[in-house]
Amino acid sequence: MTTLIKKLSMLTLGLAMTTGICFSVSAKTSKTETTVNAATVETSRIWMVNSITASWDADGAKTYIHYWGGASSTTWPGVATIWDSSNGKSYYDVPSGTTGFVFARCSPAGEYWGAKTVDLVATGHFNAYYFDMNTFGWDPVLCNGTWNSFSPVVTTVVSSFADTLDTFAEACSIEAAQTAVDSYNALSTFEQDQFDALFVSEGVTGIQRLNYLKTFWNISTTLNVSNVDSVLDDKSVIGIVMVAVIGITAVGCFYFLTRKKVQA
Repeated sequence: MTTLIKKLSMLTLGLAMTTGICFSVSAKTSKTETTVNAATVETSRIWMVNSITASWDADGAKTYIHYWGGASSTTWPGVATIWDSSNGKSYYDVPSGTTGFVFARCSPAGEYWGAKTVDLVATGHFNAYYFDMNTFGWDPVLCNGTWNSFSPVVTTVVSSFADTLDTFAEACSIEAAQTAVDSYNALSTFEQDQFDALFVSEGVTGIQRLNYLKTFWNISTTLNVSNVDSVLDDKSVIGIVMVAVIGITAVGCFYFLTRKKVQA
């Protein structure tokens, strides 16, 4: 512990001698005027893979999803699914109360193109399951498939968001921290849960880092998260203490952003 504090003290002196890096506490602790309302609709993720691409994807067709039974529903033929390269699957985030859905083959403009799945039951098939569409048929013959469980890795969206918080320059200003909070609130429930548990630095999770930045810059915007684990590890606490003692805001942020993210 003593060695660590000594290192931080040396780091502080180095930063203090670097033009444009260090600022006084009074210059950076004013409360932001920006207010963002956190999303209120909880969502669940439906994953799918397409094993009948030769027929389904012909002529540039797109996969749409039409869902119903929750806080909201789509009108036929629904909305386009989204591709996640990290997991190699398509997905869509539906209201958590969704009970049923259909995948539809559509034109790039969203017009129904003559093939769809049977009605599928959503309940019990969220987040860690994917539908493998493997039986093709032209309407009125319906396509079908099987449900399979899997362990999703950190998605492209979450990884890209975490990348915006892994350096001093990207996170250590009130503007950057506010942008991070707003961006987090714009994520889906699935993505927020992944980021919450993602180790973005040694011993520090994503939600801990955001809460640290919120406190550090006195940001009032509420994080849209159901289980906030705001306990910081010893290293983070030391960073805050050093800021209070030395009076340089850059040190706390710099110390907190020293290591890259890893899979939780």
